Amino acid sequence: MGNILDKITIPAAFQLSLDDVGWHDGRDLRTIGQASRSGLPRNHHPLDYRMLAELGKALDMKIVCPLCLGDWDKDNFLRGQVGITHKPYTWDRASEIDLEYAKACFEEIESAEYIEYAIHGLLHGRYDENGKRIWEREYFTPIDETKKTSYLDTNDFKNRLELFFKIYDSWGFSQKPRVFVSPCGMATTNLDMMNEMAEILEPIGIKYWTNGSLPYKGNLKTFGGIASIREDGGNVPWEAYDFDPTYFTPFGDEKKPIRSGVFGIHWTNFLHYNPENNLDSLDAWVDFFHRQSEVFGALLSKDIAFAANQLYYKVFAKLETGENNCIIDLSETQAQKNIKGNNVFYISFKNGLVPKSIEGGEMKLYETHKEFSNYEIKHNTDKVVITF
Repeated sequence: MGNILDKITIPAAFQLSLDDVGWHDGRDLRTIGQASRSGLPRNHHPLDYRMLAELGKALDMKIVCPLCLGDWDKDNFLRGQVGITHKPYTWDRASEIDLEYAKACFEEIESAEYIEYAIHGLLHGRYDENGKRIWEREYFTPIDETKKTSYLDTNDFKNRLELFFKIYDSWGFSQKPRVFVSPCGMATTNLDMMNEMAEILEPIGIKYWTNGSLPYKGNLKTFGGIASIREDGGNVPWEAYDFDPTYFTPFGDEKKPIRSGVFGIHWTNFLHYNPENNLDSLDAWVDFFHRQSEVFGALLSKDIAFAANQLYYKVFAKLETGENNCIIDLSETQAQKNIKGNNVFYISFKNGLVPKSIEGGEMKLYETHKEFSNYEIKHNTDKVVITF
């Protein structure tokens, strides 16, 4: 039968995460000392949320949507909050906000079954006492002018989270967020800072933390009860709209496997300048994800919990093969997982390699592709043996 290990893999679950959902004005305002926002040169429209809802529905995937809620501050919670806005003392979003517009956006996103809210930020940045923008890593202060390292004020971090939820609750957003995405990543931080943040995030319900830049090697690390996942990102510019995904090649292949499965790009990349045209590209985006699912080593995720759970198996399970079997050691996976009890994972076999029996669990065919099939395994021990 040859080396059957070449025909077996534990795939990454491909999960979409779209930064900067929630801005009202999408324009990049850095030239006047404010935030980059979503980069879309118009106001966002309720139809922009519908695009996400329809994409998630078509893929049967809850799309992670990290929210920026500063524009939603109808009660002026941010007034007098030094460091958080470009107008620390005169902030008056209450007099600026178009409530009918905001309600229409709220109703659209709240009715979307396939959107999962995540904590991102308020105005996606840090400002000095006079309202001058320092940078867009909202939760950190640079140590010096090089901005290569930063420090964390835990009281400030807690305050920003409290303000986020004051705005969140004032509108009646229904989900309890379980995902955190730090603006502009964690490249200037260290593990001690991540542990400090996890101690604050876990008690408020956060179980998953995704970022493109993280201060550790590898694609997955557990902080307390939080799974921190390194995002993969596309080569499309963050502010690109009217983007045609027909030209977006599959993001990973066997020679360059997907690192983690969490695919982090931006809300704007899925939108058109004219919002009524958003759904014109829906089929092309669905086709991109289906093309990605045809790559050996990838399967489409259902939600962030699905993706994280599968990644623990991909990273920590140990596969060995005999003459006609595959032995999977799951002891390290079980030790590392942030959430215990979900003993289900997925494994891929190339065409021609057909499992006949399993010891240590139950197995069933999950889906078939052109060159391989994915099987679902529910295990009841830390060792699974599959015979071919």
